[in-house]
Amino acid sequence: MQIKFKKKKSKIEKSKLAKQFSYLRIISIIFFGIFIIIVGWTALYTQQTIQTATIQAQQIIIIKSELSIEPIDFEKFDLIQSSWNQKHTDSVPSITRNPFKKNKIPTTTTDLPPPAP
Repeated sequence: MQIKFKKKKSKIEKSKLAKQFSYLRIISIIFFGIFIIIVGWTALYTQQTIQTATIQAQQIIIIKSELSIEPIDFEKFDLIQSSWNQKHTDSVPSITRNPFKKNKIPTTTTDLPPPAP
């Protein structure tokens, strides 16, 4: 039985290989983390979208079930409509005074002396 001895690698070669493997390990961990973040974000976005859609559908169903036809009281309707029409057919009183012309009404006097010209 003959045992074959492995050739021993020098310390320099081991350190180069160790650096390469450590870089690859770090890069693979970073990519795996990014992949997990993307998958998690996609799952949360999908869940939120589905939940929003179901809530909106439930609200529509509730609103449709609450709708009902209300009878119109035509007596009140006619009364309100006639009042509305009467309100808008009343004429606006005409303005008898022009605020842009000098006021011809005499003003009251005070105890103050007249202003100097």
